[in-house]
Amino acid sequence: MTFQQALKLSTFLLLLIGASAVVVSGTVSLPVALLYLFGLVYSWLTAPRKISDLSQTAFVLLLLVVYGLDLMLLGDLVPATVRLLLFLSLFKLLTRSGTRDYLLLHLISFSLLLVASTFTISIVFLLALVSFLFFSVLAFILLEAKSAYDENPSADFSLAGHVSSALLMTAMIAALAIPIFLAIPRGSLGLIRGSHARVSGFSDSVRLGDMGPILRSSRVVMRVKLDVPPDQVPVQIKWRGIALDHYDGRVWSNTRGISQNFQADGQGRFVVASERRQQESQLIQRFSLEPFGNMLFGAARIIQISQLSGVPSSRVKILRDGNGSLFLFPNRDELQYVVHSDYQGREEKIAQIKDAAVPRLFGQDYLQLPSLDPRIPKMAREISSGGTHPIDQALAIESFLRRSYSYSLDNPSGGSDDPLASFLFETRAGHCEYFATAQAVMMRSIGIPARLVNGFRRGEFNQWLGHYVVRQSNAHSWVEGYFPGAGWIEFDPTPPLREGEAGSLQRLLSQLMDSVDIYWAEVITFDRIKQYGFFQSIGSIIDKTADGFREVLGAFPSGISRERAWQVLTEVAPYLLAGTGAAIFLLWLYRGRRYVKLYFRKYLLGEQGPDLAPEYYVEMLELLARKGWAKQPGETPREFSQRIAKAVQIDAPRTITEIYYRNRYGNQPLTHPDLAEIRECLRALRRVHRHV
Repeated sequence: MTFQQALKLSTFLLLLIGASAVVVSGTVSLPVALLYLFGLVYSWLTAPRKISDLSQTAFVLLLLVVYGLDLMLLGDLVPATVRLLLFLSLFKLLTRSGTRDYLLLHLISFSLLLVASTFTISIVFLLALVSFLFFSVLAFILLEAKSAYDENPSADFSLAGHVSSALLMTAMIAALAIPIFLAIPRGSLGLIRGSHARVSGFSDSVRLGDMGPILRSSRVVMRVKLDVPPDQVPVQIKWRGIALDHYDGRVWSNTRGISQNFQADGQGRFVVASERRQQESQLIQRFSLEPFGNMLFGAARIIQISQLSGVPSSRVKILRDGNGSLFLFPNRDELQYVVHSDYQGREEKIAQIKDAAVPRLFGQDYLQLPSLDPRIPKMAREISSGGTHPIDQALAIESFLRRSYSYSLDNPSGGSDDPLASFLFETRAGHCEYFATAQAVMMRSIGIPARLVNGFRRGEFNQWLGHYVVRQSNAHSWVEGYFPGAGWIEFDPTPPLREGEAGSLQRLLSQLMDSVDIYWAEVITFDRIKQYGFFQSIGSIIDKTADGFREVLGAFPSGISRERAWQVLTEVAPYLLAGTGAAIFLLWLYRGRRYVKLYFRKYLLGEQGPDLAPEYYVEMLELLARKGWAKQPGETPREFSQRIAKAVQIDAPRTITEIYYRNRYGNQPLTHPDLAEIRECLRALRRVHRHV
């Protein structure tokens, strides 16, 4: 590979890494990413074109006009700016000519990575960051040498040597950066975990069809750990979010404002259930939420919330609206909390229904309907005509919708004047919002109070860490109907997904990546509070180990029991062994420092025999000098080796000297068998000191 090809390749890889980072962060769409990839391939296959400065200025002005139109039409600053940078980089790739163009392309790639860093903490971004660091170092090394190669195009070029230097510099940067990262004070990463990461669609108003884009995303929104084994967790369990009571024909909204607020008790618990069953069975859930607003999730019916992370419980309160949805005030990102729910299966709740009148309040709020297509109430009456009780009628509607309509992530009814009528009588396909709306509207049309609920299905179980991973694709809408004696009962008319199950290898990789993401998130969010805890724990270990040694050493004059001495030694033994192991490793590394350096220079830096010969020969001279055999000023290497070989009665000095002569003066490469022989000879010389 020539120098120009290497510089071109490093620049293209930098741009590809930057573009991949913004794609992973969700800043640009997949079509734009594919278009950019096509542009990269095209610019790689074609030679740069020289155009005038006036033409370049005109094109840049045109890009700025397109950028302004992008902002006006779509109104999103960051994605529009990223698209501008992508198309500007393609233009420069097709017209690059000098060092200034390459510097601009490198700056664009860095800007793309910087944008991605504010919107994601995924482990994939870590891989992109490490790759970017290496290729940027390589690119700047090549740029530094560009002028020399431009003056002498026929000069020899070794890509391996430049790559080895870039690897070494990258490793040194990482070695210096990690301690600084651990020690430097910083706050929580509000910018990284900012508003862009929030999931839309869970507000006080939701338009039919809004959930479609959410269901296509695999972004993780929460993780849930339960206190029961996975085989005992009901498949139909859901994490309830917000309930909506008013429907205007296109939009569901929440008209019931905050009705209660709860303060923490002395133990940091928020008891949110005003009425309790005498013998409820509690399901304990531990939630870890990504930035998601101030909504609190949990399996119905929530009794208690505790162990809020990141802020003392005395400084927050939990609010509940008239639809039973819970909110945290003030809002906290990276929220973790524990929920106790009185979870009941539907059959158990149905058994509690009593023959009583529906309260008047429910008739006002949960029987409201807009002007409907007359076919909808007619369909509801026909479907429910066989039921003698409201619960039978509601179950009949649910069963009809599940078996008569198909699930689709497309939104064919979204543009209709009456999306519900279009779904029921024309397209007969849609996602969960349409099914839940159809169920709630038909229940209301026959006099059963109902409301729409947005939340999440239970998600995929991660066997590595023992929790459920809940993604945006698990977002779901269902219905709650009110029945005297039992309260709100859940109905889910959406048919089960007909997509094929992921293979075992795919599930394993998904769970492994989720586990790595969690640990990486802990690294990224290593703020000053976690830093203090980390260094405090290190200090505690040191103090505990020192106290243990003092107690054991002080036992000799004063005496302690054998059991106590054994207990103390057992406690400090792991740290003692770890410290001893580290000391032995450092000693081994120090003793073999020249040999390690020899390997590094040969296999990473690509140096040849003449450059490497002094390394091992000087080590032999230093080793023999420490044992009392110094080389005299007038001795040649061969004379010295013959004298020492007679003294130590082994051929190791002569062997190393002959290899040295071949490499240094015979210009022969240093082979792997040579390295092995040098190592054995040096070992023999180290041992001979004990016998002389």
